[in-house]
Amino acid sequence: MPVICQTVIDWLEEWAPPLMAEDGDSIGLQVGSRGTEVEKVLVTLEVTPEVIAEAVKEKVQLIVSHHPLIRDPLARLDYDSFPASLAVRLVENRIHFYAAHTNMDAAAGGVNDLLAERLGLAEIRVLRPAPQEKLYKLAVFIPRGHEDEVRQAICNAGAGWIGNYDECTFQVGGTGTFRPLPDTHPFLGRIGALERAEESRLETVVPETRLTAVIGAMFAAHPYEEVAYDLCLLKNQAPGKVGLGRIGRLPDPKPLHAFAEQVGDALGLQALRLVGDSGRLISVVALCGGAAMSLLKRALEAGADVYLTGDVKHHDALNALGQGIAVIDAGHHATEKIIVPAMAKYLAEKAALAGERLEILTSRINTDPFLNVYLGSWPVMPAPPSDRAGEPAAAVKAESMNSSSGGEPETGGRETHEKLLIYIDGASRGNPGNAGAGVAILDEQKSPVRESKKYLGQTTNNAAEYQALILALQESLTLGAGQVEIYTDSELLANQWNGIYRVQNPGLVTLMRQARRLASQLRTCTVLHVPRELNKRADRLANQAIDEHIKHPA
Repeated sequence: MPVICQTVIDWLEEWAPPLMAEDGDSIGLQVGSRGTEVEKVLVTLEVTPEVIAEAVKEKVQLIVSHHPLIRDPLARLDYDSFPASLAVRLVENRIHFYAAHTNMDAAAGGVNDLLAERLGLAEIRVLRPAPQEKLYKLAVFIPRGHEDEVRQAICNAGAGWIGNYDECTFQVGGTGTFRPLPDTHPFLGRIGALERAEESRLETVVPETRLTAVIGAMFAAHPYEEVAYDLCLLKNQAPGKVGLGRIGRLPDPKPLHAFAEQVGDALGLQALRLVGDSGRLISVVALCGGAAMSLLKRALEAGADVYLTGDVKHHDALNALGQGIAVIDAGHHATEKIIVPAMAKYLAEKAALAGERLEILTSRINTDPFLNVYLGSWPVMPAPPSDRAGEPAAAVKAESMNSSSGGEPETGGRETHEKLLIYIDGASRGNPGNAGAGVAILDEQKSPVRESKKYLGQTTNNAAEYQALILALQESLTLGAGQVEIYTDSELLANQWNGIYRVQNPGLVTLMRQARRLASQLRTCTVLHVPRELNKRADRLANQAIDEHIKHPA
């Protein structure tokens, strides 16, 4: 049976309780019904028209997003306005929408913990701890022989956590008395007779956010018709392991420019913004994903050498410079996108643990609205026919052909394609061994445009995959492309390009940077993983390059 929407919400809120969210943050179920059955979930950083189209195509019932769709109350549901138009499309396609935003930023294992771990920080602690959650002591009286089943039920529901220890309880034995009255159904004893029962008093701690679930689990597991228990509010403080931002230490200090390169490699960036002396030695790093310059003072007070965040404003950068702290603006999107695969993995694990049938998908849409433009690097394209409304396309094309003195098009006589689909493969026989790269280029209609192959000498399979990527990017620029979709059967390459995995091998780091410099000259460049059986053409080309070298070595 499919799970209901509320079950998925419960799983998410077990990880990132709503009370962790910043005041006024629009989180939770924004579109849909909690009782609806769900078979497919799509996880994304935010929702856009393209993400909704993807959800419709995949027949998804629930979108789980980091960023909310509706940030401010809607005064009207105007079908032609944003974001109301997106909400309408979700309703029309019976797709539910749930957002876990600043609560997921603050949660243990959430955005900021992932970011700190991705950068290899040590001694990680919370930069701005969340208000301490209230704790309750629960004491329940259980007949001898049934302690373990009640203990397991309440601990599974969230009781018994103290720091990094779980299932923390205390148990002591004693004798309980009770007299069952008429219309009761006693587990022990007889109606009208005083019963003396051997019982255990089981005590544990429960955070306020798990109180309802724990009490419900206790009632469900307890054998008594009427459960005797005490619940007391404690003055103890829950450990401060949640909150916005993180601060930690680099294993080895390094110059700011080297740390910036590390950030770029870790997050799969083509560019970032830097404030401060690039040669300054960095040891202590503070960070907060998204847009969080409001935590700069906290970073200063904590002794940070650099603060990493996104969406840094001009005057905030000057303020940081004046106070002697470096700042890296890695972008809102890049510092938070790491949460998408983490949420998808978490939901898949929860469903498997519960024995539920639930398919979890991660969105393949790049929702970053910004494009890094390196002036002078745009490919020169002839004016499209749509720029000349009312004129026939042939006339526009003729003018473009005659615009240069030699009668050639502005692209220098090259064949041009606005969008290309490129399949790539790198092959190595011996790893390291003789290696080749293969590139098969198609247009938007999937008609062949060009095939390329290159012998790479002696190298590893992973290096060959990267060199195939570089060859594809070089060919796409030669063809004057503006948008490129690259397909590879190397899951490692796809995940490293998209910032899901870190590039750690020094040789691959160099190749990645070379590829990103080429990609920065395109308007858009996406790298996607495909099964090997869909990449046979590029594989054939890579192996042909090796075979031709073996037969006719240079």
